[in-house]
Formats: sequence, C-alpha cells, structure tokens
Amino acid sequence: MITPLFRCDQTAEAVEISVKLPYIRAKDVEFQIDDGCEVMIYVKPYFLRLRLPGEIDPDEADGPTDASYDLESGWLRLKLRKARVGQEFPGLELLSRLLVSSSQKDKRLGQSRRIQVLGSTSEGTEAEEEEEVHTGDNENDVINGLARLGLQDSHKRYGFAERYSRVFEGRQEDLSEILENPDPDEIPRGERSAMRELRELARFSEDHYCADFAETEEVVKPLLEFQDEVSSGSFDDDELRMLVTLPGYSFFPDVDNVALNDLANILFAYCYDRRTTLGESTVESSWTITMISPTLAWLESFSRLETSLVAAFRRSLVYPLYRHFSLSQKVLEDCRQLFRAGPGTVLRALLHMKSMFESSESRFVLSTIFLIDYCIWIQGLSDSLFKSFTNEMEEFKIEKSEMPWDLVELERQVLEAGGRSPAH
Repeated sequence: MITPLFRCDQTAEAVEISVKLPYIRAKDVEFQIDDGCEVMIYVKPYFLRLRLPGEIDPDEADGPTDASYDLESGWLRLKLRKARVGQEFPGLELLSRLLVSSSQKDKRLGQSRRIQVLGSTSEGTEAEEEEEVHTGDNENDVINGLARLGLQDSHKRYGFAERYSRVFEGRQEDLSEILENPDPDEIPRGERSAMRELRELARFSEDHYCADFAETEEVVKPLLEFQDEVSSGSFDDDELRMLVTLPGYSFFPDVDNVALNDLANILFAYCYDRRTTLGESTVESSWTITMISPTLAWLESFSRLETSLVAAFRRSLVYPLYRHFSLSQKVLEDCRQLFRAGPGTVLRALLHMKSMFESSESRFVLSTIFLIDYCIWIQGLSDSLFKSFTNEMEEFKIEKSEMPWDLVELERQVLEAGGRSPAH
C-alpha cells in the first residue's frame, strides 16, 4: 500500500482532510472512523490511517457529509464536523504525528538504548539491539550499514541522540568538505569542544571583521534591513512528499533537552544563511550552515542552550562571508521568530535544510545523521516542552564581552580611522 500525500486544516466547526489520490474513481474510496478520532481512507493502491487529536461528530462515521474529488488535480477533500464545535485540534500541521502504523509504539529510539530494529515484532535480545539500525533505504544507501548501535566506544558516537558511529570511515578524502571535525570517528565527545574553540581562535581574522564593520552602511545594512517572511501556511507537495516518506519511528523523551539545545544552533545557522542570501538559498548554503553550526561542523552536543548559541555566535564571526556582531544579533532574533511561530514552522525549516543537504555531493550524510531524525522528532515533541524552550530562547542575551576577541576595541579602531567617534 502507498501512503498518499495529505494535509489537514481546521475551522471552528470542522477538520478538513485533503488527500492526493490521482487516477482513482471516487466511488471506490472506502472511509471509516474508529473510536471517534481514527480516520481510515482506502482505495487501491493507497491507504491512509490518521489519529486526530480530537473527536469527530459521530454522525460522520457513516461517511463524510461534505466530500469532493477534483479529477484534474487528484485531490480528495473531506470536511468532518468536530464533536465539539470550537475545539482546537493541536498539531494538525505535524503530519507524522497524525499517521498511525500498526507497530509504531515499538519503534522508539533514545539514549536509554531501548532499541528495536525496525520491522521486528518482538522486544529482541541484547544481541539484536546491536544490529544495524534500519531507518529507510535512503539511510542504508548513504552510510552502507556503518551506523550501528553497539555500546562499545559510546563516547565516540555522534548524530541525533548519539545514534551513529563509524559513518565517516572511508571518507577521509572528502571529509574536509563535509565538516570541520578532522577525525569524527576517533575524537571522543569530551574533546570536541576544546578542539573546536582552539580552531576558532586560530581562524578568526581581525582584518576581515574590521573590514565588514567598516562597510556596515554599504554592505551589511541591506542584510540587517531584510525582512524574511516566516511561512506558516500549508505544506506544498514537495514538503508533503518528504513528510510521508520519513521513516516510521519515534524517540523516547530522554533525548529532548539535548536535541533542543543542538537544534538552536542549527537553526541559528539556517537563519544566518536565510538573511545573508536574502531568503534565496545558494549552492553554498549547506556549507554556510554546516560551518556556523557547531553541532554539524564538530558533531558536538550541548547540555545547555547558552553554550550552544554562544558557540554558534562565535562561529558566525569566524567562517562565513559576512562577519558582523549586529548581523549575528539580527540572526538570533530570526531564530527566536522561528520558534515563536511553532513546531510546524520549525519543521518546514528542517525540511528545507534536508532538501538542501541532500542536494550536496558531500554533505548529504549530515541529513542522514541529523536532519531526517530531527524532522521525525520535532513532530513528537510535547507542546509544553517546546513552549518552555521558546521562552528560554526569548530570555537568552549575548554581549560582545562574551566573545574571546576584543570586538569593542577593533570597532573603536575602525571608527577612529574613519574619523568617527565610538558610540557609547
């Protein structure tokens, strides 16, 4: 059976489900509602089973009273009345959260190592827990079975929830094109931060920073004034296609805190690219995002939001084309805005990055070990934890004094050289 593209919207009175079913006869569609909230739609070769976050009017169980099929576009549209008018159905934009599979409760991953190989119907033995994690054909093609969940060398693991190891074996020739970590399969997690910071200190260019500061009006100001539109509408067909083809597993809550902290620096890097390309990604965008994000560039995980964002802030002054403290502050506000817009908007950004990285000849592997899992995880994250983290993002502040370079002095020298007095 094929899982079709679909989307869900709502009004105060009804839930509207749109399903892409090309080349079918509308009269062949079978429809069923179980337990008031589980909706099943079947017509060969398509099958869709959704669990809605609220109950449907029982009168709809015999078939939707409002349904239409567009022969030209192939979209079937159903309008199902809510059992309680005015009830808000949360998370309808998080499509993977709505999808139901017969074994989805068994397919949960996390740092607790309660792992089951996908496709297994039993809890499995300890030996089975060390087998290759199968997360879809795409991942198998990418890493050729190198990502394993054995407990040995756990301090050298990386990727989302530290699920991966030995992914980069045999890739030394193009490793520098993928990330900055010089030996990701051997450098343990405890050494990554110190090595990263030493590299940043060595790579920082006072001349580059001063030149960008001197060109604030001519070069940086248009970037500061750019108004990016945060899209919170329905997913387009390409996004829907990515969503319905994501692997069918979820994660235990023990990964949530670190995953959110790491996500903050990844989205900071994404927002930097959005702002500096005026909303139009380029062939260099995956490089920019990787080099600004310490999680992507060094496979580093963070237990605190502050250290995650400070690290991304530092890197935004070392590696990309435009290095300007005020620009990075603006990017931080863009990042906050993404979180304010909700998990659906964050998911859209992750899907955009996933598509971007999978188009890269070398950095596609970062989609495999981070972005695919993030697209799945964000849809299962509790709303309360997401809101709490968004509030923490709002409270985060950073000053020039927190950078390891004397930015105030560098800017003062530029202003004096231009005959201007430093601002106080």
